[in-house]
Amino acid sequence: FAGIRGAMVITAGTIRFNFWKFIIADSIAAIFSGGLFMLLGHWLGSKLDDNTIREFKHYFIAGAIALACLLIAYILWRRKSHKAVADVVVEKVQEKVHEKAADHPGR
Repeated sequence: FAGIRGAMVITAGTIRFNFWKFIIADSIAAIFSGGLFMLLGHWLGSKLDDNTIREFKHYFIAGAIALACLLIAYILWRRKSHKAVADVVVEKVQEKVHEKAADHPGR
């Protein structure tokens, strides 16, 4: 999938993965995925014609719009229902401060 290999390179570098192991693993994955996508493209290209594409074009567009709407709804739901990490940390620190204050009422 697009973007995965780029993220994998950055991640491998960040965790200081062994360079030669990475080169070997990435090469094998590139050969396999590249060959698979070439085979899939050739097979689909020989099966599809202009009439088939025109016939199903509207379904693909409707599906893409539906997926985009679902993604936007999910992102909005996550923003409303989940607190930010910083908010949770502030609440925990405030709880600890109140507990210490309760343990030492004279201070």
